[in-house]
Amino acid sequence: MTSEGQRVYSPLALLWPFDGLMWFCIFLSTILAFGFFTFIIKATDWLGLGGSDSLHFARRGMVSDMVWNFKYQIQFVMTSFLDQDCVLPTFTPLRAFVAIWLFFTLVVTTIYRSKLVTLLAFPVIASIPTDFDQLAYSDYKVGFMKHGDSAYNTLAASTDPVYVKLVNEMEVVDGVGLECLEKVVNEKYGCIAYDFSLRHLRERNLSESDTRKLVFAPAHTYNIFLGIATEGKSIYRNNFGKWLSYTRAFHLADRWETTDMYYTVRLLKRDWWFSTNQSEKASIDFGSGGDDNLTLKHISGSFYILITLLAICSVVFFFETAFFHRSAINEKLSISKWQDSNAIQKFKVLISTVSIFKSFTDTEELNITMHS
Repeated sequence: MTSEGQRVYSPLALLWPFDGLMWFCIFLSTILAFGFFTFIIKATDWLGLGGSDSLHFARRGMVSDMVWNFKYQIQFVMTSFLDQDCVLPTFTPLRAFVAIWLFFTLVVTTIYRSKLVTLLAFPVIASIPTDFDQLAYSDYKVGFMKHGDSAYNTLAASTDPVYVKLVNEMEVVDGVGLECLEKVVNEKYGCIAYDFSLRHLRERNLSESDTRKLVFAPAHTYNIFLGIATEGKSIYRNNFGKWLSYTRAFHLADRWETTDMYYTVRLLKRDWWFSTNQSEKASIDFGSGGDDNLTLKHISGSFYILITLLAICSVVFFFETAFFHRSAINEKLSISKWQDSNAIQKFKVLISTVSIFKSFTDTEELNITMHS
C-alpha cells in the first residue's frame, strides 16, 4: 500500500508536450530549412534564373528593395513558430517552400499549445510503485507489518533479488501496525502487510480524508485463503468453508467483507467520532488531491525564461553601451587630433606667410637704399 502520487511542478513543463526525439526532429527540420533556403539562392544565382529583384521580400503588402538574406531568413523562421507577421520572399521557388513550411509550423504549434494547456490544467502526477520490483528500486521507504512470522520468514528465505533487497532495507513494524499506515499517509512510504489487516486498520482508525489518499497496489505475494472462523460447537459443519469457497469466483466474499467492514467497523468509528466531538474526521476533503487553479508553480518555466532573456538583454545592453562610449571617445580623440594637426598646419602657414612678408619687406628696403 502507498499513498496517491503527488503533483509534479517543474520549470521544464514547457518542454513536456514533446519528447526528446520530437524536439530533435523539429531542430533538424529548422536546420534543413536554412540549408534549403541557401541552396535555392545559390542555385538561382548559378543558373541565372532570377533577375535583380528576384531575392527581394515583402511584408504586409509592401515590397522591399533589400535582399532576403540570412538575417531575414532567421526572422521568418522564428516568427513562423511564434505565429507572428512573417517576412516573405517574392521569388516563386522560395514562396512554394515557405507555404509548405508555414503548414508544418501550423501543425506543430497547434499540437504543442493543445498539449501545454492540458499539462497546465492537469499537472503530471508522480508515478507510484505498483509491484515489489518497482517498490524495491524506488525512493520510497518500506515498512513491513509483522503479524506473525509466516510471511516474514517466507520473504527472508527467498533468494529473489527483489525480496532480498526489500528484506535488507525494510522497517519491521510490530504490534497492531497502525504506525505503518500513518507513515504511508504522511510520508513517501510503502507498507507491506496482509490485505485484510490493511483494510481493517484503514476502516477502523483513519479519517475519511486520509482514507482517500491510500492506494492498494495490484501486486500480491504469499496468498493464503482462509475459511470462516467459527466458535466451538458451532451449528455450522466443518465443510461450510468449502461450500463458501465456491462463491469466490463470483466475488461474493469481497462483497460480504465490504459490508461487514462498513456496518461493524466504519459506522461504529463514525459514531464514536461524533460522540467525542471529532466530527471533522468524518468530513471528506475533496481538495486533498490538489487545487486545479493555475498557480505560479504551473507556469514557473515561463518566468525562468523571462529572467534569462532579461539577463541576456542586460549583458547585450552593457556591451552596446561600452562599445558606444568607446566609439565616442575614439571619435573625440580623432577630432582632437585633427584639430591639433589643423592648428599646426595653420600655424605653419602663418609662419611661412610671415617669413615671406619679412623677406619681401627686406627686399623693398634694399631697393630703396640702392635707389637713393
